[in-house]
Amino acid sequence: MTYSIIVTRTAQLHFKLLKTKRRDMLEKVRLLVDGILLEPRTGIGKPERLRHYVNREVWSRRIDRKNRIVYEIRETEIIILSVFGHYDD
Repeated sequence: MTYSIIVTRTAQLHFKLLKTKRRDMLEKVRLLVDGILLEPRTGIGKPERLRHYVNREVWSRRIDRKNRIVYEIRETEIIILSVFGHYDD
């Protein structure tokens, strides 16, 4: 299946931060997004469905120990919700 990708405003801000402050993470995020588009439920980054989204199919993948890319799978779309965070310090 082919998915189109939508990036929320929050995720857009996160991508801008990556470009300026965390360039080391940028390539990993690109690899994860490519993998998500090919197969959103399996692959690199240890995909995990987030259970507290009852009526939505929301998943996360590991960027590093602290940060996750969080995305929603819809019929023909992948919506990137956030790129930083997931766990508090």
